[in-house]
Amino acid sequence: MVPRGRDWAPHRSYIEYKRVDSYLDELWYYAGVVVKRSHTAKETVDQVVDLYKLFQAPPEEHNSLKQFYTPLLPTLDLWERPNLVRRVAKELKGVGWERSKAVAKRFGSVWEMCDASEREWAEIEGIGDKTAKSAVNELRKEG
Repeated sequence: MVPRGRDWAPHRSYIEYKRVDSYLDELWYYAGVVVKRSHTAKETVDQVVDLYKLFQAPPEEHNSLKQFYTPLLPTLDLWERPNLVRRVAKELKGVGWERSKAVAKRFGSVWEMCDASEREWAEIEGIGDKTAKSAVNELRKEG
């Protein structure tokens, strides 16, 4: 049923079938979810070729799942409690949870983190000049 006053229009997908197919392959590979079947010998051969292509790159280079799915929660290391430096750093604009690990590795205390210069911040992997300036300003309440 079409709501009154609105015209119905079909949804146009701008995702190529090949990208959806790659996503389904990675879903099977990483999560064990089988969602494809073949009905003909040609379909089977196509799927085998696609799986062969999937295994030509290391898992960290696969990106089909990243195109469709972004986790709502950060990946957590449940075996290690994050230290105070990391918990403070993750709150800084542009740092976030993933980069906070490198910040915690660089600075031994919150005091050291707050006292660091922009240059020291910019030396941290994943932190550029803009984020370094923002972090220093935020920690020192300069802007």
